[in-house]
Amino acid sequence: MNVQKKRFREIDFKGAGFLWLCLFVLTGLLAFEGFFVKTVNASEDPSQTVKIGYYQAENFQEGDGDTSLRKGYAYEYIQKVSSYTGWKYQYVPGTWEELYEKLLNGEIDLLAGVSYETDRKDKVLYPQYEMLKETFYIYVDSRDTSITGGDISSYSGKKIGITDDLKMKAALDEWMGKTQADIEVVSYKNLEECSKDFNQGKIDGFVSADNIVSSYSGIAPIEMIGKCPYYLCVSKGRQDLLVELNEALSIINSQDSLYLDSLRSKYMADSSIGKFLSKQEKEWLDAHKKISVGYLNHYLPYSDTGKSGEVTGVIKDILEELFNVLPGDYKPEIVYQSFDNQEKMIEALKNNEIDMVFPVGEETNYAEKNGFQQSTAIMNSAIDLVYTGKYSEEKNSRIAVNENNQLQYYYTIEHFPEADIILCDSTEECIRKVKKGEASSTVMDALRSVKLVGEDKKLTLLPMAEGNRICFGVNFGNSDLLWVLNQGISMLGEEYGINYSYKYMGDIVVYTTDDFLRSHKELIYGAAVLFGLLIVAIFVTRYMSMKKQTRLETEHSEKLQQALEKEQEALKKAHQAGRAKQIFLNNMSHDMRTPLNGIMGILEMNRKCQDPQILEENRKKAGAAVQQAVKKFTDAPERTYDVILMDLMMPVMNGYDAARGIRLSGKSDAETVPIIAMTACVSQEARDLSTEAGMNGFIEKPQDMDRMLEVISGFRGGEH
Repeated sequence: MNVQKKRFREIDFKGAGFLWLCLFVLTGLLAFEGFFVKTVNASEDPSQTVKIGYYQAENFQEGDGDTSLRKGYAYEYIQKVSSYTGWKYQYVPGTWEELYEKLLNGEIDLLAGVSYETDRKDKVLYPQYEMLKETFYIYVDSRDTSITGGDISSYSGKKIGITDDLKMKAALDEWMGKTQADIEVVSYKNLEECSKDFNQGKIDGFVSADNIVSSYSGIAPIEMIGKCPYYLCVSKGRQDLLVELNEALSIINSQDSLYLDSLRSKYMADSSIGKFLSKQEKEWLDAHKKISVGYLNHYLPYSDTGKSGEVTGVIKDILEELFNVLPGDYKPEIVYQSFDNQEKMIEALKNNEIDMVFPVGEETNYAEKNGFQQSTAIMNSAIDLVYTGKYSEEKNSRIAVNENNQLQYYYTIEHFPEADIILCDSTEECIRKVKKGEASSTVMDALRSVKLVGEDKKLTLLPMAEGNRICFGVNFGNSDLLWVLNQGISMLGEEYGINYSYKYMGDIVVYTTDDFLRSHKELIYGAAVLFGLLIVAIFVTRYMSMKKQTRLETEHSEKLQQALEKEQEALKKAHQAGRAKQIFLNNMSHDMRTPLNGIMGILEMNRKCQDPQILEENRKKAGAAVQQAVKKFTDAPERTYDVILMDLMMPVMNGYDAARGIRLSGKSDAETVPIIAMTACVSQEARDLSTEAGMNGFIEKPQDMDRMLEVISGFRGGEH
């Protein structure tokens, strides 16, 4: 929906009266209301919320929005549509088959990834524009050399699997009809069954879409057999949504097509392109185990010769990785040859002394004149205009060019056709002529200019709107090598070379204070003005800040008082807790000592008494007490006692015998209840005898309450 802005004339109310004023205000309110309704947010208008099916497919639709982020080609595509329609989506999960049925039944409004089929056109609504095209390939084992793309005879007698996908079957049938390929087609219900037979060697290859198996390892596409368009389809009953969708897609495809290109490149790039080799190409690779490469000296970050005579620069990184990403095990021996100028390097290429050169520009006229072809650009390097003083059109009038640098020369004559060219022996001479005023400017690769002139206070660098695309050069007629290079470059991407170039940039240029002052006068003047305004603002706000500070100090004091009160309360609670602990220990001590008091009292009387008759009676009482204690354990219900404290030195029945009596009593807990020896005898013999008698622990006299609690708690699993 296009909304046109209207310009209103200024109205003179002096002669119109109150009636005209009211009419104008009323009209304005109605117009505002109408505009507000038209621009209502989808979240505020329930009718704008649409149900869309969301199935999981790698690179297409992924994530559930809760445990994982939603992403993929279709997801970003529908968000782009929403930016023009105002739709708010309600995602309905499921398989593609389930969601397609819901689309037919009107349970959802939209479904992405629906191919066009004649039997569907009356069941769903197709928009005017497709959302993408899917490409179908024949895949084989990457180690299988018996089938070669482009060689139809190599397919003879081979078994090729395919799933029950009407689109892929139609594409395969059409390809077989055109090529007369003699293959046996094996049908499968799904890709899983097909892959199983393929891995077991029951079939020689299979048909699939690139975006479905792009992440699979060990396979290689050898033949493209067709393509199929896919759509964001609308439920039959939502004609209103189809109208809005067509309007949005019309804008996207006409005005925002670069977005779709970037989206395809991000998620659905045909990664199979360039991954399979033709018979001719394989034969060429097999015949060329060695490739000679010419490169320019003193031309970092692109190329140079190191101190030890080895090649260095982007060229080495690119070529090593380029041949690694190609299918198969093609690992040629690369022989490098350096040249001091481009003219000699191109001459060696023309004479077939070398197979390829680097770097060359994308300027086709220069390439044609010198009998070579350029590869796909490996990187796009920015270009700087180098001059002194302030920029003016006069800076483009006399441009210094290194006669040995054809990249610089052709860039200059292409972008500055009216300029006088001043030829120089080297890049350094170009810079000197600019500084002396003998040339108005020179152009340089930005990756090199920062290093060469960035520290010079007299020179200024102005980035140009267009850069220079850097390529490999190959002789005319050597199309197979050119194809190999282009295949590898397409798989590496244009950013690969740029990323590696920075490791050869050397020291980063740091501008001095003079450089900054000279180059940023306007910025400095503006900063001075802003600083003055800042000082004024500081004085204006000083008074307000003082008042605020007083208020904050009062609040701080109140908070300190509250904190102090809380601290006192915490100390009180800690004191109460400590007292409770002490009461617990006292009670525990009393409870533990009570059973022993009778026995210990009798023994203490014996120690003080001198009458033999009384002593004998007390011993009998003590022995009876011990026997009674043993009997009390045996007669008590099982697990009545958690721990038994046993004095070793007792008359009639000592602690060892009492412990043995308990262990042999036959009760179920007699063998498991902890028995702890208590004695003043701390000899190892006493310890060994107590262990033999079946005791579990040992406590020395006089008893230490903390030690006793530690031993007891150890037998109770740390309980207190």
